[in-house]
Amino acid sequence: MSADAVYEIVKLLWERIAELETVHPLFGRWTESTMTNSRVTLPFHEGTIRWMKEIGAWTPRHEQTQRKLLAGLAG
Repeated sequence: MSADAVYEIVKLLWERIAELETVHPLFGRWTESTMTNSRVTLPFHEGTIRWMKEIGAWTPRHEQTQRKLLAGLAG
């Protein structure tokens, strides 16, 4: 999926996070904190990274995690 498409989807989800539980109850556990968590097991998509940098949520910890995950995929 293109970076622009992912960026727009993630941005929309962030803007409508309070409404997601009406779609499915499990979304009630999805919060701003879980959406920007650096403890992930798959690399972030470049569109998500762009969005996180835009809102000031991308941290050195995210960058470190991303690099480790990408290095593991390459190896």
